[in-house]
Amino acid sequence: MPAEHDAELETLKRNREKAEEVYFQVQTEFLAWKDRMVLETFKRLGNARPSATSPFSFPGHAAFRMPPTASNPLPTPTPKPKDRDAELFIYEWHYDADGKPDAGRAIRMMEVAAPRETFVEHPPYQYCTPASRNENAGMLDNRDAPFVPYPEDPTFPRDAYMTAFQDVQWVSDQKDPDAEVIEYETVRRLHIEHEFSAGVIDQVIQMTGFTPLRPSNDSGLLWAVSQRDLPPVIWGDGRPSSSKPQLPPNFSREDHSSNDVFRQINTGVAKFCPNLNCLTHNCRIHIDPAWGILTPPFAPTKPQLTSAELPVAVHGPYPRCGNDCFSLIDEDDMEDDGLAKVPLDRLSVLTSLFKVDPDASPCDLAVVCKMRCRDVFRHRKDTFDDVDIIPSPSLAPLPDKEKKKGKKTRTKKVDISGRESAISPCVHSGPCSDATSSCACLKLKLSCERNCRCAKDCLRRWEGCNSTCSKSKSCRRSSKCKCRLANRECDPELCVACDARDGQAYFPDDVPQAGRGRKCTNVALQRGIFKKIIVKKSKYGLGAFAGEYIRAGDVLGEYVGELLDNKEELSHRVIIHHHSKLNYCFGLGSGPADKYGKGGEIEPGTVDAQWLGNPTRFLNDSKPHNPNCVAEELRVNGECRLAIRALKSVGNGKELTLRYGDGYWKKAEEAEKGGRPMAVKTGKQRN
Repeated sequence: MPAEHDAELETLKRNREKAEEVYFQVQTEFLAWKDRMVLETFKRLGNARPSATSPFSFPGHAAFRMPPTASNPLPTPTPKPKDRDAELFIYEWHYDADGKPDAGRAIRMMEVAAPRETFVEHPPYQYCTPASRNENAGMLDNRDAPFVPYPEDPTFPRDAYMTAFQDVQWVSDQKDPDAEVIEYETVRRLHIEHEFSAGVIDQVIQMTGFTPLRPSNDSGLLWAVSQRDLPPVIWGDGRPSSSKPQLPPNFSREDHSSNDVFRQINTGVAKFCPNLNCLTHNCRIHIDPAWGILTPPFAPTKPQLTSAELPVAVHGPYPRCGNDCFSLIDEDDMEDDGLAKVPLDRLSVLTSLFKVDPDASPCDLAVVCKMRCRDVFRHRKDTFDDVDIIPSPSLAPLPDKEKKKGKKTRTKKVDISGRESAISPCVHSGPCSDATSSCACLKLKLSCERNCRCAKDCLRRWEGCNSTCSKSKSCRRSSKCKCRLANRECDPELCVACDARDGQAYFPDDVPQAGRGRKCTNVALQRGIFKKIIVKKSKYGLGAFAGEYIRAGDVLGEYVGELLDNKEELSHRVIIHHHSKLNYCFGLGSGPADKYGKGGEIEPGTVDAQWLGNPTRFLNDSKPHNPNCVAEELRVNGECRLAIRALKSVGNGKELTLRYGDGYWKKAEEAEKGGRPMAVKTGKQRN
């Protein structure tokens, strides 16, 4: 063994020496090219000549225009204006390519009388980036200061504001773009010319201070190079970079077999946000790197149907795929040599699909794998022994109904507090109802969502409103829709009875229920079906006004902004609020104490629309009058969002108001006395 260890060290030493040799060669060639490129650029600028129509000119050239002097006066425009009107004219001359002016011309100025009325000062307004969805401000919102606000305002407490940050973005370490080009070319040559594998290169460059090739999906040397355009470097052999063989697209990635579908799924699923409302690659909106939350990989699924149960469970009353369907042929009559004729690559794909869904229909898998369904069924029987198949354990149902003596049965509301459940599906073994289960949904008292990795027949899983809306075929405010009672919007994948997937439609009151069709009215947030809001001057600065007639119960819009999680990290935002005398924070749900709070307390999350939002941020407090709008927390496909809903009918042009809550004004009063509390609007209502 010592001899083998010494051989490995010797190989590593040779690889490192070769890598250093290639690196210094690439560096020398790049610096030589850069010197030539800079000199050639300056030379081209020095030899530049403007065209006859060019608006530019350079000193020392014929087209350069010298300023007029007594010996070189400008020609007088013709006709010459009278002296008494001279102040109402300006004069313009044009020059040709040789620098000679033309005759010139006089342009009469128009005198415009100033309006007698005075302009009214516009109310204070904080600039805001328009947005239709919330964005994550991050757990480290106070890490780097992007800029110093109010630089010309001497009253702004700059020192206190900058002290709240750990660093400033404009002096943080930045990768030298030239170093990236040199490192990438070194890696390319090591792989193409010297046949170094990605593993060997990563092992060598860790000892030389190189940037790792690809430590994650969105970091590393190869990822950084893919986000930029490389310069057209002419290397030592006289060939440009574009003419040289490039690294393969999957270089430095784990080598997966093209037939291993299960591994390919797990490789790709980690790149996408687990939030059901988001299909963003490497999402930075719902996921912060500090949380460590990513889409978890799938675990191989165990079969729950035996070979005898599968045909009945799969087909049932549905027609078979044909006369040769596996469900119509006795197992003893199936040819044993049928699988021997199937190519190995197709069997490999089928085996990996069994890990995804072993109880899937053999007829469907046959189409995917280009096989006969009887061969798929036979291979499944050879892969899984019926003796080892254990049915899914009986799970205790989620108690969504409470029966009390003498009272009607009512649907229990599901607690929608907690943002973590919106982005982190539960992944665990065993039933979700077990007291010892590590199910995150169970601990937060939430229903399991569609993207949870628990059993398909988990009775904690949300099933939609089919049981309550199958007869009424509508999810109106007055209905007993299970989703509405649980403060949820209907799920287009689950709520089939109300046709949540087909959109939202409103009908006049005189249209009978039978003529309304099956149009769900509980999908406003996810479909963006909002009312027109106009922002203009109000009694208190700017306000939001109805741009159309709004009925009671209509969703006006969604209150969006930056999602904040911990008040202890927001002192810099509080300083901005106090200085600008503007506060657009709205409380949203609550987070787990161990992640978002201190001392075991659960602190509410916040939506801050200070720099990111939409017209709903301009709704003023109705105090001392009653509001005509209310904010409601709704769970939309697993994500907690804030809807602004009309409490009563609002005419076109009327101001929209809601109640901020007593706590908001109490903290604002404390701020006036010298404190810096985080004033947050809490005027929400739950159905």
